[in-house]
Amino acid sequence: MPKLFLSNEVRERLKPPIGTLLTGSPQETIAQLKKNMETERPPMIICVGDFVSKNLKSADIHVDVSVVDNKIMRRNTEPWQESGKTIFRANNTPGTIDPIAWQALREAVEKKNSLLLIEGEEDLLTLPAVLLAPDRALVIYGQPKEGMVVVTVDSRKKAEVQNIINDMTSQDR
Repeated sequence: MPKLFLSNEVRERLKPPIGTLLTGSPQETIAQLKKNMETERPPMIICVGDFVSKNLKSADIHVDVSVVDNKIMRRNTEPWQESGKTIFRANNTPGTIDPIAWQALREAVEKKNSLLLIEGEEDLLTLPAVLLAPDRALVIYGQPKEGMVVVTVDSRKKAEVQNIINDMTSQDR
């Protein structure tokens, strides 16, 4: 698989959330998420982004895979500290999905109880996370200045995400 680049068209498609947007303070969105988890009982939770990952960890929500780049809103943040998790590392240039980062994410999902540290930017790895997650899993990511997005994985959501990935280009524009 070639390295995938974000085109302007796909960038526009990704502006709206690809799942359910939970709005409010971190405490309010965590409460909404916990209520959803009690009902849905997801088999796996994958969290993409430092802010959301740290908020879930602070709320004692078990996350199977966290994907972080030690940045929040493109500003460096406290390096991620995690004990007891298998740590994977990969590079992923901003605005891309690198095949090596995708493979590292695949291994993290298979292993569970994992942390994927990205050098570069992790945002677009939400897309392969949805494709790699089992049905009924939750893929959670932040929507800057709005809240957090919860994607419940099913065949329709995987098809939607696959269409987005298919529309990405393997040429830098």
